Amino acid sequence: MENYVNDYVNFCVKDEVLRRTQHTCYVPRELSVRKYKNAVIYPFCGERRGEVVSSEGIALSTDFPHTVSISDYPKEGVILKRKKAVVIGVFSVLGWGHCFTDHFNKLWYFTTDEFKKLQQNNNVDIVVVTITGKIPGYMYTLFEYAGFDLHQAKIVTEPTEYEEVLIPDNCYYQIDDGWYRYYTDEYVSLLENMKARARSEATSHGNFIAPERIYITRTQGAFSSAYRDVGEEVIEKEFRKLGYTIIAPEKHSVAEQIWMMMNVKDIVAADGSGCHATTFCNPGTKLTILMKADFLVMHQVTANQIAKANVTYVSVHHSIFVSKTAPWHGPFFLCITKNLERYVGHKIPHIPYFLRISFMMYCIRELYTRTLRKSNFMDQLVRKTFGFKIS
Repeated sequence: MENYVNDYVNFCVKDEVLRRTQHTCYVPRELSVRKYKNAVIYPFCGERRGEVVSSEGIALSTDFPHTVSISDYPKEGVILKRKKAVVIGVFSVLGWGHCFTDHFNKLWYFTTDEFKKLQQNNNVDIVVVTITGKIPGYMYTLFEYAGFDLHQAKIVTEPTEYEEVLIPDNCYYQIDDGWYRYYTDEYVSLLENMKARARSEATSHGNFIAPERIYITRTQGAFSSAYRDVGEEVIEKEFRKLGYTIIAPEKHSVAEQIWMMMNVKDIVAADGSGCHATTFCNPGTKLTILMKADFLVMHQVTANQIAKANVTYVSVHHSIFVSKTAPWHGPFFLCITKNLERYVGHKIPHIPYFLRISFMMYCIRELYTRTLRKSNFMDQLVRKTFGFKIS
């Protein structure tokens, strides 16, 4: 069972951290497959989300099936296919950590004998909808490691009606309680498949690195260039001094990343999708999660439980522009805090956060999003001129 230390979080969020981390995410649930006649699969189009809509007008692609107005969806140009389709999912977020939290939900079904028998009649499509109309290369690898060849899937780019659409239950899901995520035994089996594959790759490769103490950084990838996560470099510097190996996940293969998680003894990472791979850690791993705002990422709470890690949360932010209603969107400003100093056990020499250049950039970003970004022309001009990738 995972253990928590919450002594280093801001007082205003301490009760919430305690409450949410005590919630049990595992559910011993029997999964099934729902079948719908003459359902239509719609790709993303402008502001319209990709969706699977039954003939009765029920939207089926999320954890919360709900009634929609069929008149809101186009009737012309719908391709008719006299065959069955099994839906892998509708992928609206293509980030690394979200792949095995948001997109493995239905994958369990594709490893069952029932699906293999269905596939034998050669009259079934395996379908997926993505926000870009494409699938990133690493997702093919992650799915392969979990036990399914994603190349078998057809990406739906035009509205398509199938004679029958099969929607497997989710083995990792959310219910209408606002926050919590839940998982079943089938989800854990997929993760075990991935660990077995990483173990095999490491054995054949022979020289995968496996540091005992790791700091996962976000300063070298897209989050840094987007100015969504700002200021982390001073925290990274401190943990480097403490002897941690700095790891930028995007510079390592899928197998290397999983292998590192399987062998690390002590890991530090900012809360968010980059930290979700800690679900592959061994029981008892020391996991320090740096809070970028006064809220918990519930995907990470689930990962903590699956790994049975010893978890400490530490508040390391002055994220004054974070939305109260959607804090996960940021932007985040990370800095040296008294909580961090108490955690490491000594004073950390540092410039006050409000005098740092990174805090000025954090404020400029907010000013930009409230003004120039409202003009599409100016937004594109700024992005092109300065190379910004602001999300």
